[in-house]
Amino acid sequence: MSQIPPALPEVSDFKSKKDSFKDKKNTYVLESEWVIFPNTHEPIIKQELFDNVQRIRGNVKRYPDGLGDVHPLTWLVRCADCGGKLYVHRIYNGKDNPQYVCGNYTKTNPDKKCSGAHRISADMLMKLVAETLRDVTRYAKSDRDAFVRRVQETLSAKQTGEIKAQKKRLADCKRRLSELDILYRKIYEDNALGKLPDKQFSALSESYAAEQDALEYEVTDLQIAVEQYEGGG
Repeated sequence: MSQIPPALPEVSDFKSKKDSFKDKKNTYVLESEWVIFPNTHEPIIKQELFDNVQRIRGNVKRYPDGLGDVHPLTWLVRCADCGGKLYVHRIYNGKDNPQYVCGNYTKTNPDKKCSGAHRISADMLMKLVAETLRDVTRYAKSDRDAFVRRVQETLSAKQTGEIKAQKKRLADCKRRLSELDILYRKIYEDNALGKLPDKQFSALSESYAAEQDALEYEVTDLQIAVEQYEGGG
C-alpha cells in the first residue's frame, strides 16, 4: 500500500490537486505521486477479464464525430512522437475544417501525455499522402524488380512479427480457457458442498462465463489467422 505523502494539497483526489478550495482548475500530478489503496473491496470481475476488455476496447473503431462522417485516413494515422492514434476534430468556423490531433495530448495522466497536439489539417495530410504515392509510383516504374523485392521483404518481416504475437496470444488464451474450466468445476463443487454461497457462486459463474465467451471468439479468430499464414493464404 502506498504511503500518504507528508503534505497533501488542501483539496485532492490523489490524481489531481488544487492548491486551494477556491481554485476552479485541477492540476494533474505525476503517476509516481498518486496515493493508491489497492484491494480495499472485493472486485466485481477478475483482473484478467478487465485487461482483456480494455485491450478489445482499444481496438474499437470510433466515428470521428456525431455526424458519422469518416475521413479516409481515420484509424490509420499515428503520432510520430508517442505512437498514439490521431483523431479527427472538426472545426466549424464557417466551413468544414477537419484536423487530426494526437489522442494522447488530452490524457489526464502526465506520465503518458504527449508533449504536443501535433495538429495537422486533414486536407494537408491527404496532399502529403498523394505526394508520397506519386513518389512510390515513380520508383516502381523506374525499377519494378527492386520495388517488388522491397515490398515482399517488408511484408514478410511484418507478417512474421505479427504471427509470432498471434501465436503467443493464442497459447495464452487456450491456457486461460483450461484454467477457467478448472475454476468453474471448483466453485461448482464448493457451492454444492455449501462452502460457497449461492450469491458468490452466481457472480463468479457469470464472470467466468463472460470471460470464456470472449476468449473462445478470440481463439477462433487467432486460429484462422495462423492457419491462413501457415497455409500461405
